[in-house]
Amino acid sequence: MDEIIKIKKYGNRRYYSSADKSYITLAEIEKWIQKGHKIQVTDAETDADITSEVLTQILLEQGRAQHFPVEMLETMIRMNEKTLNSFWTPLMEQNIKLMSQMGELALNNVKAIISPFKKKKSSSSTRTRERKN
Repeated sequence: MDEIIKIKKYGNRRYYSSADKSYITLAEIEKWIQKGHKIQVTDAETDADITSEVLTQILLEQGRAQHFPVEMLETMIRMNEKTLNSFWTPLMEQNIKLMSQMGELALNNVKAIISPFKKKKSSSSTRTRERKN
Protein backbone atom coordinates (compact mmCIF):
# COMPACT_ATOMS: atom_id res chain seq x y z
CA MET A 1 0.00 0.00 0.00
CA ASP A 2 2.99 2.28 -0.46
CA GLU A 3 1.71 3.40 -3.84
CA ILE A 4 0.12 6.83 -3.75
CA ILE A 5 -3.32 7.09 -5.33
CA LYS A 6 -3.37 10.22 -7.47
CA ILE A 7 -6.60 12.19 -7.56
CA LYS A 8 -7.44 15.33 -9.51
CA LYS A 9 -10.02 17.80 -8.31
CA TYR A 10 -11.84 19.66 -11.04
CA GLY A 11 -13.53 23.06 -10.89
CA ASN A 12 -16.94 21.42 -10.74
CA ARG A 13 -15.89 19.87 -7.37
CA ARG A 14 -15.55 16.43 -8.89
CA TYR A 15 -12.66 14.14 -8.02
CA TYR A 16 -11.06 11.86 -10.61
CA SER A 17 -9.00 8.86 -9.52
CA SER A 18 -6.16 7.78 -11.78
CA ALA A 19 -6.22 4.36 -10.07
CA ASP A 20 -9.90 3.67 -10.85
CA LYS A 21 -9.99 5.84 -13.95
CA SER A 22 -13.32 7.20 -12.81
CA TYR A 23 -14.91 9.97 -10.79
CA ILE A 24 -15.06 9.31 -7.06
CA THR A 25 -16.58 10.87 -3.96
CA LEU A 26 -15.09 12.15 -0.73
CA ALA A 27 -16.59 9.09 0.98
CA GLU A 28 -14.56 6.83 -1.31
CA ILE A 29 -11.41 8.82 -0.57
CA GLU A 30 -12.11 8.41 3.14
CA LYS A 31 -12.52 4.64 2.76
CA TRP A 32 -9.19 4.37 0.96
CA ILE A 33 -7.45 6.28 3.74
CA GLN A 34 -9.10 4.12 6.40
CA LYS A 35 -7.76 1.05 4.58
CA GLY A 36 -4.25 2.51 4.80
CA HIS A 37 -3.83 3.90 1.29
CA LYS A 38 -1.97 7.12 0.70
CA ILE A 39 -3.50 9.73 -1.57
CA GLN A 40 -2.40 12.88 -3.31
CA VAL A 41 -5.00 15.34 -4.53
CA THR A 42 -4.02 18.00 -7.03
CA ASP A 43 -6.01 20.84 -8.51
CA ALA A 44 -6.65 19.97 -12.16
CA GLU A 45 -6.20 23.58 -13.28
CA THR A 46 -3.11 24.66 -11.32
CA ASP A 47 -1.60 21.25 -10.47
CA ALA A 48 -1.21 22.51 -6.87
CA ASP A 49 -1.20 19.88 -4.14
CA ILE A 50 -4.47 20.30 -2.21
CA THR A 51 -4.40 17.02 -0.28
CA SER A 52 -4.51 18.65 3.15
CA GLU A 53 -7.48 20.81 2.17
CA VAL A 54 -9.42 17.76 0.96
CA LEU A 55 -8.61 15.78 4.11
CA THR A 56 -9.68 18.75 6.22
CA GLN A 57 -12.92 18.92 4.25
CA ILE A 58 -13.58 15.25 5.02
CA LEU A 59 -13.08 15.91 8.74
CA LEU A 60 -15.35 18.97 8.65
CA GLU A 61 -18.16 17.29 6.75
CA GLN A 62 -18.25 14.41 9.21
CA GLY A 63 -18.27 16.65 12.25
CA ARG A 64 -14.92 15.32 13.44
CA ALA A 65 -13.46 18.81 13.63
CA GLN A 66 -15.50 19.34 16.79
CA HIS A 67 -12.96 17.12 18.57
CA PHE A 68 -10.28 19.79 18.17
CA PRO A 69 -10.19 22.24 21.07
CA VAL A 70 -11.23 25.76 20.09
CA GLU A 71 -8.05 27.15 21.65
CA MET A 72 -5.92 24.94 19.41
CA LEU A 73 -7.81 26.02 16.29
CA GLU A 74 -7.49 29.68 17.27
CA THR A 75 -3.75 29.23 17.79
CA MET A 76 -3.39 27.61 14.38
CA ILE A 77 -5.23 30.52 12.74
CA ARG A 78 -3.00 33.04 14.50
CA MET A 79 0.20 31.32 13.39
CA ASN A 80 1.79 32.20 10.10
CA GLU A 81 2.56 29.55 7.47
CA LYS A 82 6.25 29.27 8.38
CA THR A 83 5.51 28.64 12.06
CA LEU A 84 2.84 26.09 11.24
CA ASN A 85 5.16 24.16 8.92
CA SER A 86 8.25 24.26 11.10
CA PHE A 87 6.71 23.73 14.53
CA TRP A 88 3.05 22.79 14.59
CA THR A 89 2.92 20.13 11.86
CA PRO A 90 5.76 17.95 13.24
CA LEU A 91 4.37 18.33 16.75
CA MET A 92 0.90 17.21 15.69
CA GLU A 93 2.28 14.27 13.69
CA GLN A 94 4.35 13.15 16.68
CA ASN A 95 1.40 13.46 19.08
CA ILE A 96 -0.96 11.53 16.80
CA LYS A 97 1.58 8.71 16.39
CA LEU A 98 2.07 8.60 20.14
CA MET A 99 -1.69 8.48 20.79
CA SER A 100 -2.04 5.68 18.26
CA GLN A 101 0.75 3.68 19.88
CA MET A 102 -0.79 4.22 23.32
CA GLY A 103 -4.17 3.03 22.02
CA GLU A 104 -2.61 -0.12 20.57
CA LEU A 105 -0.72 -0.78 23.81
CA ALA A 106 -3.90 -0.34 25.87
CA LEU A 107 -5.81 -2.69 23.55
CA ASN A 108 -3.07 -5.32 23.79
CA ASN A 109 -3.08 -5.03 27.58
CA VAL A 110 -6.86 -5.49 27.72
CA LYS A 111 -6.57 -8.53 25.45
CA ALA A 112 -3.87 -9.99 27.70
CA ILE A 113 -6.07 -9.51 30.77
CA ILE A 114 -9.14 -11.05 29.11
CA SER A 115 -7.32 -13.93 27.42
CA PRO A 116 -7.03 -16.21 30.51
CA PHE A 117 -10.75 -15.78 31.19
CA LYS A 118 -11.65 -16.75 27.63
CA LYS A 119 -9.51 -19.89 27.88
CA LYS A 120 -11.15 -20.89 31.18
CA LYS A 121 -14.61 -20.29 29.74
CA SER A 122 -13.96 -22.34 26.60
CA SER A 123 -12.34 -25.21 28.53
CA SER A 124 -15.19 -25.27 31.08
CA SER A 125 -17.78 -25.38 28.30
CA THR A 126 -15.84 -28.25 26.70
CA ARG A 127 -15.92 -30.15 30.02
CA THR A 128 -19.64 -29.48 30.33
CA ARG A 129 -20.24 -30.93 26.86
CA GLU A 130 -18.10 -33.98 27.70
CA ARG A 131 -20.12 -34.63 30.88
CA LYS A 132 -23.40 -34.49 28.94
CA ASN A 133 -22.16 -37.09 26.45
